[in-house]
Amino acid sequence: MYLSRLVKRVRVQQMKKDTEEGSVWYVARIKAAKENKNLRSRESASEILMMHPSTLADYELGVTKRIPPESVELMSTAYHAPELRNYYCKHICPLGADIPAINDIEDLDRITVKAIATFRNLRNVQDQLITIAEDGVISEDERPQMQVILDTLDKVSSIAQSLKCWTERNIGGKNYARTNGYRDRNV
Repeated sequence: MYLSRLVKRVRVQQMKKDTEEGSVWYVARIKAAKENKNLRSRESASEILMMHPSTLADYELGVTKRIPPESVELMSTAYHAPELRNYYCKHICPLGADIPAINDIEDLDRITVKAIATFRNLRNVQDQLITIAEDGVISEDERPQMQVILDTLDKVSSIAQSLKCWTERNIGGKNYARTNGYRDRNV
């Protein structure tokens, strides 16, 4: 009960922050508009997304709190912003509250450095996990070690998600929509 209230409070705080700074949906469209002039206005963007302009406005202004996943996928594809899917899963979908967040896609060199630093620590984590699990019971004194192991695995997961997003954005390029199963939508 406490955890669900805490998750809800964090999500409400994130939504307030989004509307104050411009929602992630709006910011992603404006960033994408630098590359595609058809995304500069809600009206032309809504044509690409195949939705009504007022629907897109509701998403961008935070009027609609539960955006359909299909709409998120369309925006992610049209804006070349795979991080929108992560944002949706982390902050909107009730099942994704515990996934690592990707707020912005870092450069490949930063992701690589973080990956190498974390991977160096994995051998130690592996040894700790074997020591903890060898008797089949996690004792009270082993719980802090187990939390460190879980935190390290969360870092690995976050790095993997960052690398996937970077790859989708930078290697997919203009063919991103077509290589991911979407018909040409003037993206």
